[in-house]
Amino acid sequence: MRYYELFEELTPAERARRDAEKRRRATEKRNRARKKKTDAAFRYQDTIRSANDAIQSADNAMAAIKPS
Repeated sequence: MRYYELFEELTPAERARRDAEKRRRATEKRNRARKKKTDAAFRYQDTIRSANDAIQSADNAMAAIKPS
């Protein structure tokens, strides 16, 4: 028995509704954390990709210079 059930009478429907609400909040919290991690990973990949593009561009520019 839960501590708050000692102070108030809950019908099975009320208990089920509270439990469902708790599960919904926990799921939302988990999904927010997962989305935050995914967004951070995408930002990291974009940063690496743009850095690699800049390096490739610099390499191409250096290769285009003809020694005299």
